[in-house]
Amino acid sequence: ALLGEIRNEIAFALDFMEKEEQVRTLSLAVEQSSDWILITDKDGRIKYANKAVEKATGYSIEELIGKTPRIFSSGKHPRRFYRRLWETILSGRAFRAVFINRRKDGSIVYVDQTITPLKDKEGNVIGFVSTGKDITQEKELRDRLKYVAFYDPVTELPNRNHFMERLSFSISRTRATRRYLALLLIDIDRFKMVNDTYGYSAGDQLLREIAERIRGAIREGDTIGRIGSDEFGVILFDLAKKEDVSKVVNKIFAAMEEPFLVEGDEMRLSISVGVSIFPQDSDDAEGLITKAEIALSHSKGVTGNTCRFFEEEMNTRMTEFVLLEKHLTKALDKGELDLFLQPYFELSSGKVAGMEGLLRWISEDLGVVSPARFISVLESTGLIEEVGEWVLKRACEVAVSLKKRVSVNVSPVQFKDRDFPDKVKRIIEECGVDGGFITLEITESMAMEDVDFTRSSLEQMKEMGVKVAIDDFGTGYSSLAYLKTLPVDYLKIDVSFVRDIDRDPEDRAIVNAIIQLAKNLGIETIAEGIESEKHVEILREMGCDYGQGYHLAKPMPYDQIRSFLGL
Repeated sequence: ALLGEIRNEIAFALDFMEKEEQVRTLSLAVEQSSDWILITDKDGRIKYANKAVEKATGYSIEELIGKTPRIFSSGKHPRRFYRRLWETILSGRAFRAVFINRRKDGSIVYVDQTITPLKDKEGNVIGFVSTGKDITQEKELRDRLKYVAFYDPVTELPNRNHFMERLSFSISRTRATRRYLALLLIDIDRFKMVNDTYGYSAGDQLLREIAERIRGAIREGDTIGRIGSDEFGVILFDLAKKEDVSKVVNKIFAAMEEPFLVEGDEMRLSISVGVSIFPQDSDDAEGLITKAEIALSHSKGVTGNTCRFFEEEMNTRMTEFVLLEKHLTKALDKGELDLFLQPYFELSSGKVAGMEGLLRWISEDLGVVSPARFISVLESTGLIEEVGEWVLKRACEVAVSLKKRVSVNVSPVQFKDRDFPDKVKRIIEECGVDGGFITLEITESMAMEDVDFTRSSLEQMKEMGVKVAIDDFGTGYSSLAYLKTLPVDYLKIDVSFVRDIDRDPEDRAIVNAIIQLAKNLGIETIAEGIESEKHVEILREMGCDYGQGYHLAKPMPYDQIRSFLGL
């Protein structure tokens, strides 16, 4: 019996020791756990907090004992959050949520936390144990990934995907009203030149400033996003009438008037704007974007701050655009493009002084296509680069063959390319033509858009011996102070002034003034659109140097021009 008692005592001692070891192990596990463990009484006063709580909050254990978890409050949860919490745990059920807490130093910590009621044997709630995990880093990473997915990192504006979501949401809200919504697509003119000249860092800084100016011009509640490399979108929400759009656009134009400072240089930038209206133009986001893009493409064709509203006629022209683009991509390879030549004459002697090369397209499928229809397609699609080089090369070949000066029109797209002078030099050298036999014609508006850039490009042309003519002179906005500084050889007087000089005293006075201006600047003049002998006589009396027009000679293909010249 004694032996049995001893055995029982030993078994009890061993069991007690094992349980004590279990308690000690459990205590160490709780204390050293990387998870947040916090115990409170029924009133929420903290009785225990492990090292993870101390690490997550910045408070020592001693600072927490006796306090309530309100010490962690960040103020970022609404009252209904805490009301639901207490209703849940006081009913004996566990409550789980991500708590936005504030550390002792004032910074925010996110804890994925579960609060579980502690119950006595009778099932009464006697306290609470809170377990959780500090997910601040994970939350910040998720927020960053979400930000990258929805926002442009340069301007911090909504990116295209997020902008489209907002557009769809705004359309849904507008459907329930009798009001309007407008979508603005804003393109920065000549932005590529900024990146090419000053680098992408300067370009990004400029984008941020442009974004701020647009944001300051629109109304509170409207949305702005960056939806392309140099393109912004604006959603004008809750408009009483469509005319309100113009007011906002004018405010945006006004915001762009102040020069920008780029790397210490002042720069003026203009924008092009395309507008579509809900619900008249489309009743969904994709449709509004498409219509605004069509309007924007028409706006880009005009220099300076320009806005175009979508019109159904634009849609028709866009359909034609797509058709022409499809056939133009193959036109050069199929030999459908040709350079016609229209002579211009020395008015004092009547001799052929040179000729202008005019691009013509005779399509196998579409027949004769007017340049007025296809030139803009070439420029908009970028095909003008390839076709423009072909035109210049062909002009050089004609100049060598006919031993006559040949002029060709330069597209704004070509002229804005900073490598254009180098391309001209390469083609001239390849063709073995004297630069003096080639004249490049640029429009007055092109020349004045960026005078410093124009002067630099033209000076490079002059070094090659290439002549330069200002085409359509009198239709743009030339400053005489700038004009006299440009290395220009010819002014081409626009046909709109020449056409009526035999019966309109005002046109005659304008043409005479241009001729005298050119003489004073040492520049020769070429009158376009001569349609009668009377025109020739008047222009000769005024001292105009050269004349061109159907009365003198029409544009002709190469074989006909040879016969015309007696070759």
